Amino acid sequence: MTPPTPGRITAVVLAGAAVAAVAAGVGCDVPPLPSDAAAGSDVGACYDGACEVAVRGVTDIPIDPGITSNTFQITDTSDDRVTLVERREMDVVTYEIPAGDHITDPRLTFEVLAIEDGTALVRLSAGRSESG
Repeated sequence: MTPPTPGRITAVVLAGAAVAAVAAGVGCDVPPLPSDAAAGSDVGACYDGACEVAVRGVTDIPIDPGITSNTFQITDTSDDRVTLVERREMDVVTYEIPAGDHITDPRLTFEVLAIEDGTALVRLSAGRSESG
């Protein structure tokens, strides 16, 4: 096996530095792409009230009933917003959440981090968000 040429090493180092800078958020305000979800598309990761997942189209979000008895379903991920339906004991509430925004209540915060080609990157966390 022949060693790589110096040009190739430089290219790899530069590409690696660029990837590290982007991963660290250095010098850019670009939101993460939906494919960057920590749990991929496994909405089962949301059961404990904390997840970051990529979703597309109609998707039930399972939440431990010990956190809330309400149920959540994403019904649309097109355009620049996510439609979230929350079924409560006495009523049903529909939210239109634009990319970069969130809804929150005392138990859960639901954030839409980014939307690309009909796939939304969403984050669920227990309790209120600091900005909510």
